[in-house]
Amino acid sequence: MAKPHIRNDKYETTGEIRETPSGVTVWRIRARKSFGWVKKGELGGFIENEENLSTQDKAWVRNNACVFGRALIFGDALVSDRATVYDRALVCDQAQVTGLSSVFEDAKVSGEACISGAAKVSGCAVVAGNALIKGYASVCVNSVIKDEAVVYDNATIVSASVSGRAHVRGGSYVQGVTVSGQTCIGYAALVTQPNHFITISPIGSEAGCLTAYLQSDGTIIYERGCFTGTKSEFLAAVKKKHSNTQIQKQYKLCVSLVETRLLHK
Repeated sequence: MAKPHIRNDKYETTGEIRETPSGVTVWRIRARKSFGWVKKGELGGFIENEENLSTQDKAWVRNNACVFGRALIFGDALVSDRATVYDRALVCDQAQVTGLSSVFEDAKVSGEACISGAAKVSGCAVVAGNALIKGYASVCVNSVIKDEAVVYDNATIVSASVSGRAHVRGGSYVQGVTVSGQTCIGYAALVTQPNHFITISPIGSEAGCLTAYLQSDGTIIYERGCFTGTKSEFLAAVKKKHSNTQIQKQYKLCVSLVETRLLHK
């Protein structure tokens, strides 16, 4: 077995090595002292060199996670499970990268953000605050995901901003727009221009948020609370719950506004 080639006050490499799919040799690490949630002697994940994991704070690479290239984990950040962080990516503060997820190129994950599942964050994308990227979601190019925003399922975010408590899910493709507030975009949404979606709030008996967006086939999907469906399904649900009320009239006006904006009627 190869001898450890890294040794500092915080951790050292063991004799266990692996090779990444790209042919990079990485070394398993072991804690030389207790810090944060890590106990002295605990085995960690794999790094290529000392520049991948800070020696001064509580950052750690756990399980079979792998960090290589010029990537850096610092602060109180944690990379665990079988996640990979590489190229020039940064993971800092209290951020976590878990599962089979990957952060690469010049992407940055900070704050208390979490990347999980098999999600990918790449390009110059920034994920910050309490944002969550999970499932098979992809966030790339110059995208910014922050606050309490959630991107999941198979959603793809390209050079877009998602903030507030917005959710983007399903097979959605969102590019070059700003999605904020309590906006919910899902199904097979295709949002590449500001007039491809609209959020109306407060609306309804609960003063909630109504979102409507175009799908890839040109149809419109409405989302309100637990409801997701087409125009006819939405109006039927409204009639069933709010027949002959001001709420029903308001929702009908909303549908007219949605069609004017999204379909240019």
